[in-house]
Amino acid sequence: MYFNNIDSLETLKSQYKTLAMKHHPDMGGTTNEMQAVNAEFEMLYKVWIIKTPTATKTSSSEYVHEFYTQNGWAGSNYHGYIPFKEQTKILRDGIKTMYPECKWSVSFETYSGGGSIYVALMEAPFEVFSDLNEQDTQIYFHSFGSETRFTPDALDMLKKVDAFIKSYRYDDSDGQMDYFDTNFYYHFDIGQYDKPFKVVNRHINVKTRANHIDKKITVSDEASEAEKPQYTYTILEDTDTRDNSKIWLVKIEEKLGKEEYIKFAEFMKSLGGYWSRFKHAFLFKNKPELFA
Repeated sequence: MYFNNIDSLETLKSQYKTLAMKHHPDMGGTTNEMQAVNAEFEMLYKVWIIKTPTATKTSSSEYVHEFYTQNGWAGSNYHGYIPFKEQTKILRDGIKTMYPECKWSVSFETYSGGGSIYVALMEAPFEVFSDLNEQDTQIYFHSFGSETRFTPDALDMLKKVDAFIKSYRYDDSDGQMDYFDTNFYYHFDIGQYDKPFKVVNRHINVKTRANHIDKKITVSDEASEAEKPQYTYTILEDTDTRDNSKIWLVKIEEKLGKEEYIKFAEFMKSLGGYWSRFKHAFLFKNKPELFA
């Protein structure tokens, strides 16, 4: 018996916190001890929740989950579960928008109980590895602070991509509750086992010039800039009426012909936006990074 002299639901909860901090494996206890504490708490909780009519009717597991996941986290762009295919597309479009001069591979795999997203940098216009003999590797993010395998430019880029991916994740995993409570796992590689990383200068067709959000911006085709007028846009922050999530609207001020519109729409699509006939603008679920 771990609990003693329980005279109220609040006393039970208070003792549970004390016992959990003592017997949790992370605090020097053992898995068997913690499981025994949880089992005894669940039995006593059922008794005292009935004896306390004014108490909020939550289950013992909900209370334990709240206690154990107080150090859990959710990224700034996580707003609920997104199907793996859609989540992969969001990440792929976002990463390619951030670093269009690089070639990226972004794919996903689902399995019983969850799934993983795989991100690989395949080509870049600069050296990534400090050791030029290295061609592929897997990144372990806990070592970013002391990472010496990558050049400074590469390390800065990899950290930003890592932060972008994590902004769409949540993780409430805990050894005593649920080891795998996360929306997706992800793996980050430089090159792949059958395709080593290469230094390649990729030509970027679209040149962007941007100011801060809510200010006008212009975008033109670099290859024919002298022949075509620049397009002027206004970016506005708005709210999706379906779920009250934040969205961004990109409105063009010039009137475009059919061919111009098709080319412009393809460009906006490459950035992750799509035309909304209700808003009369191109809608982005995430702040257009190239315009930030």
